[in-house]
Amino acid sequence: MKIISLDVCHSTQEELKNQVSDSFNKIIIHTKNQTNGIGQRGRSWFHFEGSLALSLTFRPCNSPTLTPLKIGILLCKYFDDLDLKLKWPNDLILNGKKVGGIICEYINNDLVLVGIGINIFETESKEFEFPHGFINRDIEIRALVDFLYSTEVKNIQSDFMKVCDHLNKDVFLDSDLVRFEGIGNDGEALVKIGESEKKYYSARLRYS
Repeated sequence: MKIISLDVCHSTQEELKNQVSDSFNKIIIHTKNQTNGIGQRGRSWFHFEGSLALSLTFRPCNSPTLTPLKIGILLCKYFDDLDLKLKWPNDLILNGKKVGGIICEYINNDLVLVGIGINIFETESKEFEFPHGFINRDIEIRALVDFLYSTEVKNIQSDFMKVCDHLNKDVFLDSDLVRFEGIGNDGEALVKIGESEKKYYSARLRYS
């Protein structure tokens, strides 16, 4: 396992890309000062000063859309005393506020680059569309990545249901107001619109 700690980094995901080959090796890059983080669906990731930005190589699930859900479930298990919740498909929620996010970039069938951002301590105030929070604790990198690599998730569907922050609630997926009823075999969102059932494999989820 190769762990690289950087005092400052434009993007841990981009730095990780420079380190990997086509074969799988455990490589982790982390920093508390990321200047140009990458968010979901091409958006930028705002990095609070002193928070954690971490990217690591990982073996993807058989279905790509399951991988960020698996990582989210593992993070909820690791911070089991915090009662973390997940917002489909890739946000970490604590007490109704977003404290982190996950991004996955697929290289091949054996390799995905997983980016994790976690707000650690509140160092500044900033307004967002969705309220942001902080976990207020230091994170031991080696212990965290050892847990991510060694812990199995036997049933992603059922485990996600246990930590979903909006199960059986009305939410917006893109512009559609839907009732979120769970996830399918591939991690897709299963919803109801009126009496009709629908699946979403990719969408922006907002609370109603």
